[in-house]
Amino acid sequence: MTRRSRHPDPMLAPPVIEALLEAQTPGLPPPERMRALRQRVLDSVVAEQRVDTAGHLTIRGVEGIWIPLLPGISMKLLREDASTRSYLLRMAPGSSLPAHNHIDEEECMVLEGEVRLGDVHAQAGDYHLARSGLPHGSVSTLSGCLLFLRGQKHYGDLRAG
Repeated sequence: MTRRSRHPDPMLAPPVIEALLEAQTPGLPPPERMRALRQRVLDSVVAEQRVDTAGHLTIRGVEGIWIPLLPGISMKLLREDASTRSYLLRMAPGSSLPAHNHIDEEECMVLEGEVRLGDVHAQAGDYHLARSGLPHGSVSTLSGCLLFLRGQKHYGDLRAG
């Protein structure tokens, strides 16, 4: 009997791997990675903006770059100026953002799916305003969702709060 045949395959069964991955707590990238992601997003927006002769900005649905933020969560920056930022946030089924504080007010419109914004359950067509200075519970979705967000120029304090 060879050594290989005496020992079971060391690879974990796929259901075990999946369970271990699902048990992981999402974390934020280090600050330097957040800065690099922010710059990448801003660079992509400038490259993708389409301004017509009247000065209107149009970004087609197929344009722009989706930037991964956390597992199952990506962001597409639409517009940013000195005081506000508008972006789309796509969340895969089962994904979540940790509880955080808002430095400024942030508006959220659910475009597709359902999401839990702290204690609030929202679905397509619902609007939510997170007030500045108030803690915001975790943001999670069981079915997946697409959100439009506007406000907070900063990425905010995404530490548990």
